[in-house]
Amino acid sequence: MWRLPSTLTVVVALLIEPILCINVMAQEQSRERAPLLAGPKTTLPRASGEYLGQKWSIDENHMMWWDGKPYVPFGGFGTDPGRKGGLTTHNRWIDFDPFIKDPKLTREQHKQQIARQLKQIEEAGGTCIVQFSMAEPHVPKGPTAGVRWDEPRGGIDASRLADPDVKREIFKVWADYAPAVQNRCVRTVVLWNEINVWRWPDHIPVEKYAAILGEYVREVKRLVGDLPVCLKCAGTWNADAVIAGAAVADGLGFDVFFDDAHDARASREVERALQMLESRQKKTTWFFIAEGGRGIPEGRPVAEYWDRWPPFRSKEEAAGILRAYVRAGAKGFIYNGPCSQSRYHDSYRWLAELRPHILSLMQSPKGKAEP
Repeated sequence: MWRLPSTLTVVVALLIEPILCINVMAQEQSRERAPLLAGPKTTLPRASGEYLGQKWSIDENHMMWWDGKPYVPFGGFGTDPGRKGGLTTHNRWIDFDPFIKDPKLTREQHKQQIARQLKQIEEAGGTCIVQFSMAEPHVPKGPTAGVRWDEPRGGIDASRLADPDVKREIFKVWADYAPAVQNRCVRTVVLWNEINVWRWPDHIPVEKYAAILGEYVREVKRLVGDLPVCLKCAGTWNADAVIAGAAVADGLGFDVFFDDAHDARASREVERALQMLESRQKKTTWFFIAEGGRGIPEGRPVAEYWDRWPPFRSKEEAAGILRAYVRAGAKGFIYNGPCSQSRYHDSYRWLAELRPHILSLMQSPKGKAEP
């Protein structure tokens, strides 16, 4: 998870009175401004494919379509198969956590769990976004029983993705998991988690990083099937290489949290990420909120994890923050909300009630419909 850094705003006044007036007007308009979308300047080739007999494509407004219908994911970390309320989008990570929690877990058991979860989602009529985080540059051989996940001193070196040995090992892990992931309910594979926090040494240019990431994207499609593959980052800090890779892939999952519905810094981050994606895309790309919701300023003491990323406090607050994502151009939303074991789980009820309204806004052309 990632929080926006605090910033200082420096205003240089040349003509004080007129500028103060303009500034006041801008502050008022910023709450309901239209999205700062660059929009396609030329006609782009449309990203498209067919996965397990289902055709998909991405349009010029960054929205995904499956079998001729718009697909706007809307769910959360605590969405369970068969849950009432219409939240049918699920988010499943394949990572090291199950092995850390259960040192006796084997990879074969893990794959069986994943296949079983996806089957339950399919039978309940849901869809799923699957995240591949089970092999990374510093642990390319993936999880095994009793594995420990330790981040290297100085951070994860993204340039290791170019190492043929690292690439070969990661591809072997993916090939092992691919049969468990192949299910008609899967709509996207997201590669890794918030990888702009990795180190991206500048001895490799951004364009080269994009080409390297493109190799990993193509391998997922070869192993799992021709479905959309996206990259994921948190904020636009250190994100040039990741977003360049997302433009080569099928889109970008973006993580950002709002302190409240009028959090202008968070809105600008979403808008900037989309503009960066548009500036590099050579074909249509999808753009969605891979983790979002409400956050609190860093440094404030908290009692537990979900106090750092607390739930929406009211339906009105949830609606306001979701509308802010709409105005910034997002075409999907995954709530980083509490799981079913948390005392905060009731916030999903408001999401379910807001779902029809928010989906209608996200599906509108260019996301410009007024909330």
